[in-house]
Amino acid sequence: MKIRNRFLVIIHDLVWIPLAIWVAFWLRFNLDIIPPLHLEALQLLIMIALPLQAACFWYFGLYRGIWRFASIPDLMRIVKAVALGATLAFVAMFVWQRLEGVPRSVMILYPAILAIGLAVPRLFYRWIKDRHLNLRSFESKRALLIGAGQAGELLVRDLLKSGPYEPVGFLDDTVRRQGQEIHGVRGVGSIS
Repeated sequence: MKIRNRFLVIIHDLVWIPLAIWVAFWLRFNLDIIPPLHLEALQLLIMIALPLQAACFWYFGLYRGIWRFASIPDLMRIVKAVALGATLAFVAMFVWQRLEGVPRSVMILYPAILAIGLAVPRLFYRWIKDRHLNLRSFESKRALLIGAGQAGELLVRDLLKSGPYEPVGFLDDTVRRQGQEIHGVRGVGSIS
């Protein structure tokens, strides 16, 4: 990942921390004005959560992955980083001022909103890139693949990303695979 791109990803993730906290409080108060007592707690939570979450993001390797290839392991790293960071932030808030002014619902809403805010843009970026790569020219040749097992799945994934062939269907003798889809390519019948 280029240094400029990594910097943008870090900025993106750091912006989501105060945004998620603010939205969690805002939702708790039914999209209304946040009372002054809770506003102080919100500001303190932002100051505590920012460095703790940033350290957790780095520790769990959120910046080693490439958005173009975001996958389940990347999502698991996000969930772990958010869970640990939020737990540390709330423990620090408890030690600092006994969580005064922090509604219990915020303790659930904040990590959920943050995890969604970090995961959805990565998956959306991957979807856009995959969709862009799947726009094929008229020169691509249509292909019917034999076998809808694990090797067939790997082949169709590779062809959809960069192959000169456009997979249009699978042939497989396993009856249960006929009519099912793998990456949008349908099992159309048996080999015979």
